[in-house]
Amino acid sequence: MKVGSLFAGIGGLDLAVEWAFDASTVWQLDQVNAAVRRRHWPDALQVEADVQTVDPSSLPAIDILCGGFPCQDLSVAGGHAGLDGERSGLYREVLRFTRALVPSWVVIENVPALLHYRQRLEGDFAELGYGLTRVKARAS
Repeated sequence: MKVGSLFAGIGGLDLAVEWAFDASTVWQLDQVNAAVRRRHWPDALQVEADVQTVDPSSLPAIDILCGGFPCQDLSVAGGHAGLDGERSGLYREVLRFTRALVPSWVVIENVPALLHYRQRLEGDFAELGYGLTRVKARAS
């Protein structure tokens, strides 16, 4: 299976998704840390851009879309602006990419406070033909 990654950072979520799905990452999108990602994913397309400016149809086809959109507006330490906040509002980009790419799976990662928006998440993804499953992180 092929993975596309939004808000890729240094690729931690990408690596977890690869392991969990026996998949490979074909593209990673983020404005920062591309040098790190190039070292660990030399064959993946590195898109160094603002996610809001990228046309999803310009990217290679994928089976799995993953991303950990910014958490500042959801976090206990943040301003509590929620999913419509300036930073966490980038959640809409996950929906936009999902709508355009129609992957088999969408894997998102965020702070526990995201669960306060479960009803909205369920509704947003149901409109796109997806259901939700919550997976708790395992203690090591």
